[in-house]
Amino acid sequence: MQEVRNRAGVPPIRQPMNQDQASTSTAVQRAQSADPSFYLSAPALPDPGPTCWRDGDRLVTPHITVLPHICVRCGQPASKRVSVKLTWHSRWWYLLLLLSLWVYVIVALLIRKKATLELSLCEPHARSRRRGRRAGWATMIAGAAVLFVATPLALALGLLLIVAGAIAVIVTSRIITAHRMDDLYVWIDGVHGSIVRRTPSIR
Repeated sequence: MQEVRNRAGVPPIRQPMNQDQASTSTAVQRAQSADPSFYLSAPALPDPGPTCWRDGDRLVTPHITVLPHICVRCGQPASKRVSVKLTWHSRWWYLLLLLSLWVYVIVALLIRKKATLELSLCEPHARSRRRGRRAGWATMIAGAAVLFVATPLALALGLLLIVAGAIAVIVTSRIITAHRMDDLYVWIDGVHGSIVRRTPSIR
């Protein structure tokens, strides 16, 4: 039933749906009941358009970009979407580490540039990433548990496991990296060549 309002402010009246409208509504309801993901389906993401370029073997995109629905690691059909946040600052700022770690951390947080990309992974690469992250977290938890033994050897081993686990989580979580950024664009390392070659050259 559809509601129709008139300009005189008369309460809305209901008009019966015709046969075609009723059939369409019934078909949609049945599809949604049979498949809950029916109403969540979306068209395939487009290929990189004129807002993406290649610079050598690097992909150049705006700071907020959706990459095509193919695996960025191997160029094969993808099964999982991942949102990746990238940060970057000039390497010269690392010289602040010679002065103080905390000075570097504060300055880096203030001057870093940020980008957010939505990309895709195939099932094997997504599975490998999940396993690596889980192994890293398990290693850190084991290291924290060893610390409770409260012996010098246990403390050293526990700290070593925590550091190793943290490094494993960081490395396995990293899919792509920012080579550099300016105020508008980010130069990305790690995107498969089949994706990069499909974009126009920046030069």
